[in-house]
Amino acid sequence: MWVFNVDNVNNYEEISNLSTIFRIFNVNKLKTPETSCIVITHYQRLLDYIKPDIVHVLYKGRIVKTAGPELALELEKRGYDWIKAELGE
Repeated sequence: MWVFNVDNVNNYEEISNLSTIFRIFNVNKLKTPETSCIVITHYQRLLDYIKPDIVHVLYKGRIVKTAGPELALELEKRGYDWIKAELGE
């Protein structure tokens, strides 16, 4: 397993640089039944280059929502407040 943390990407240039790296290494070809990867990000755009099987939302140290890749698109569109509302906060 490998972990890729892109939690602290601060601007479009950094996102663009990461997308170039993803294309060069073609990270999707690294995916096999024997390997796994955890990508930590707030940026759905990076998931245009790394295709997730599962998306988790962490809140206050817990996984509070799990779904397929469509969850990342919904978060990009709606933000995170709707998840807090589902949790009663």
